[in-house]
Amino acid sequence: MLKKILRFIYHKYDSGLYRIRKIFGIKIVTKPLINKINLLEEKIDKLLINDNRNNIFLSGYYLDYVNNYTNINGIYVSIIVIVYNLGEKYLKPCLESIINQSLKNIEIIVVNDNSPNLEDDKVCLEYSLKDSRIKYIKHEKNIGAGGARTTGLKAANGYSLFFVDGDDYLSLNACEIAFYHLIKYDVDVVTFGYFIVNELKIINNIFLEILPLLYGKTIIELFSLSKINPSLWNKLYKRDLLLKLGNDFMVTPYRAQDLNANYKIFTVTNSLINIPFHLYYYNIRDDSKDNTINEKYVTDIFFIFNDLIDFVKNKKFIEEHKKYINRVFVDNAILYLINKINNIAYDKERMKNIFFTNAVEFINLNVDFIDRDHVYEILRKNGLD
Repeated sequence: MLKKILRFIYHKYDSGLYRIRKIFGIKIVTKPLINKINLLEEKIDKLLINDNRNNIFLSGYYLDYVNNYTNINGIYVSIIVIVYNLGEKYLKPCLESIINQSLKNIEIIVVNDNSPNLEDDKVCLEYSLKDSRIKYIKHEKNIGAGGARTTGLKAANGYSLFFVDGDDYLSLNACEIAFYHLIKYDVDVVTFGYFIVNELKIINNIFLEILPLLYGKTIIELFSLSKINPSLWNKLYKRDLLLKLGNDFMVTPYRAQDLNANYKIFTVTNSLINIPFHLYYYNIRDDSKDNTINEKYVTDIFFIFNDLIDFVKNKKFIEEHKKYINRVFVDNAILYLINKINNIAYDKERMKNIFFTNAVEFINLNVDFIDRDHVYEILRKNGLD
C-alpha cells in the first residue's frame, strides 16, 4: 500500500526520447536526452551523407544510446532461429552472426524442427554449450516453419522479436541498429533492407522505398499494395504486439505463411518505421524446396488466403478489409502464381489446370468477399479460362 501511495505522489520512467513523470496523478512529459541524442545522430548523418554505412556498422554509435538511455528491464531482443535440413555449411555462419551481435543483451532460441540432417542437431548442441544465451529446442516431429516459429515465440522473453531462417545470416549490428530505432521512435515494428546472397556472395540488395514512419491503417494499406515486404525475417517486432494475436496465429506447414502472419500482425500494428539499412542476408539455395513450383505450392497459397479471410471474419472487421484482401490476393496469389507457372519449363499445362481449378473453387467459396469479376478478367487475359 505504501508503495502505491509513493508511486501516486511521484513516479518517473523513460519511453524512447521521453521522460514521463507523474506527480499526484498529473502526467508531465519532457525530452531531457534530446541534445545528446541529436549529437549522436549528427555523427550518423555525416556517415550517411558520405554513404559510408559500413562505418556505422562498425562504429557502435547506436550502442551508446542503447546502453545509456534505455531503461528496459530484461532481454532486449529474442532471436528465433528455425532449423531444418541445413547442415554445417549454412547453420554455422548463421549462428556465428548471431552470437557475435554487437548488442549483447539478447537471447537466442534455436528450434530444430525434427531435421533429418544429423549435422543440424550436432551444430545446435555445440553452439548451445558455447553460448549460454542459446536455448535449444528440438521437435519430436516436423511441423513446419510456422510451427517452429510458434515454439520460439512461446519460449521468448525479450522486449522484441527477430525471426531468422537458419540458412541466412545477419549483419553483426543488425540487432543494435534495429532495436535502437524501435525504442527511440517507440514503434511496434522496424523494417529494413536485405541482401540476396548466393554461396556467400551478394547478388542483389532489396530496399522498398516507402515513407519512413507509418501509423494506423496506412500500414495495412501499404502492405496490401505490396509496398511492405511480406517476409518475417526483415523486421523487428515488439513482442507485446505479437502476443495480442495469441501464440498460435501462425499457420503451418504452408508456403507463403510469412505473408499470412504479417497481414495478421499489421491489423494490430499502430506504428512502423522503415530504416535505410541492409541488415539481413537472405541465402538463395539451389536445393531449397522454396524455389520450386508444384501442386502443393499452388494449393498452399489458396489455403493461406482462406485462413486470412476466416481471420478477418472472426475479428468482425470484414468491410474495411475486403479491399486489402483482394489487393493482396490478386498481387500475391493470382498474378504471382501465373508468372511463376509461365516461367517453368516442365508440366506447364497441368500446373495451369491445377491453378485454375483451385482459383475457381476459392472464388466460389468466398463469393461474398472476393471480387469475382476482376479475378476472372485477369485469368482470361492470361489464357486461363
